Amino acid sequence: MSRLKPYLKRGVMFGYGAIFNFNAGVGEVKRAPQWMLKLRLEWLHRALEQPQKNIPRYWNFVKTLPRLVSEERRKVARQSR
Repeated sequence: MSRLKPYLKRGVMFGYGAIFNFNAGVGEVKRAPQWMLKLRLEWLHRALEQPQKNIPRYWNFVKTLPRLVSEERRKVARQSR
């Protein structure tokens, strides 16, 4: 996905890689406990299971999100004029 980003003008990308590992039963990460799934905290479980891999990813998203929201608001404001 990071290699495709320079070619995108707009839109959103979603990664679905881990779901194949969960359903096939392969890979190092197991599904979160049922209570975490109900609370939609599987991301937290994965961060705790593989902190070196996932915490930097999540942090980059948290840092980027305010800018993305701001840009989208500006686009909507321009279109409504």
